[in-house]
Amino acid sequence: SSLAYDFQSRRSLHLGRNNITCKGVAILGKIMLNSSTLQNLKLNGNPVGDNSDGWFSFTESLKENSSLKYLDLTNCKIEDDGAISLAKNISINTSLEQVILRGNYGIGEAGIGALIQCLFDTTSLQHVLNSNHTLVNF
Repeated sequence: SSLAYDFQSRRSLHLGRNNITCKGVAILGKIMLNSSTLQNLKLNGNPVGDNSDGWFSFTESLKENSSLKYLDLTNCKIEDDGAISLAKNISINTSLEQVILRGNYGIGEAGIGALIQCLFDTTSLQHVLNSNHTLVNF
């Protein structure tokens, strides 16, 4: 559709506080797979949650997307399963520089552990050298 085309050609999407749910992020994930220009995506304040196929589809798209640099997921009701899925997929992503997860109080020890492991994956020296992963204000 023309709306999807319009989204694919944008550098920034500021969709905060628009009541976007898991179904909405699933659609965004599909759009991101075909976007080579989207660099900033703000989803802050949306009740995305993380226990649905929509969230997992969205996080899967992050490992394929090569343009996104900034992702704001502040107050999106993400919990452990969502953080684990996010960590698994962003560990493969080479373009993403910043992910904001403030206010997702459902992320517990398992989710934080997965995110830390993603940031500090030292399985090979080359992987560390090629990584853009850093930890800021955790």
